[in-house]
Amino acid sequence: MIIREMNKIDVEQVREIAIATWKDTYSEFIQLDIQEKVLNDAYSDDEMENRFL
Repeated sequence: MIIREMNKIDVEQVREIAIATWKDTYSEFIQLDIQEKVLNDAYSDDEMENRFL
């Protein structure tokens, strides 16, 4: 496995991984609507763009 810095082409895959891991990790004690809000906020286009600054 190679670990490297995230590139802009990785953004959609990062979002997909975040959604899958959040649901798997937190579904038992964080309501789905709250998870979706956190994920939408944390992985919005603006927030993802800020990670490259």
